[in-house]
Amino acid sequence: MVNGKRTTVFSLMVFSLSIMIGGCSSWLTPPPVSPILEPLISQASPAEGTTLPESLVLGVAWITPPRSSISLPERETQRIFDQIRQHFSEPGISLRVSNIATVNSADLDTLRKLGADQGVGHMLVVAPTVQEITVPEKFGVPRGNWLGTRTESQVFLEAVAIELKSGLPIFEAQGNGQASLEVLEYGSFGPFPRIFRGVYAPGDGSVYYPEGGREDFPPNEVRVVASNYALAGLLYKLDRVKTTNPS
Repeated sequence: MVNGKRTTVFSLMVFSLSIMIGGCSSWLTPPPVSPILEPLISQASPAEGTTLPESLVLGVAWITPPRSSISLPERETQRIFDQIRQHFSEPGISLRVSNIATVNSADLDTLRKLGADQGVGHMLVVAPTVQEITVPEKFGVPRGNWLGTRTESQVFLEAVAIELKSGLPIFEAQGNGQASLEVLEYGSFGPFPRIFRGVYAPGDGSVYYPEGGREDFPPNEVRVVASNYALAGLLYKLDRVKTTNPS
């Protein structure tokens, strides 16, 4: 009888918690590997375990996602390009970036032509992937229900460095980030949006009341926030490439 009571109480607690925190995240699968880069990534060593004989100058080939796929805003793509250029422009580091160009494929002929145009013998091919879903949100609290939506965005940046002469991959690195946009309809306050890192709100499990503040976000801003974390992770791993004779 005691065990039965405990089971009933536990079931009620789980049910109540599910009402309080709303919809659950659907991101239960491992990060995808870009179909375009998968054959190359499978042959490459992780960037953090790579040691080069000297500093490497390479171009960047950014693979443009298909029109049918979810993509980053143009403003965010340009910001990523600017940050990559700035990050790898200092002398004395293992990797240096000369130019960045967009391509539609990663076939060797295309990369070799791009490398010839840029005057480099190595290319860092980067493939962005964006996954995004919108789930209903409902919070049951003593002051009533908040009804709304939560948009969950995941951004993956996968990169592989290729020696153009041989066509062989040298090293690979990946970064991913998650962010969510929550828009609650809260009584006289109307829509109350907020963006946060990850797919669970800060202070998950606690009641959160807006205090009249309201923010406006540009279209697809949640993808931009997620891509910030993805780029940070990618650059961190690329920075771990070592050289025996840095220049």
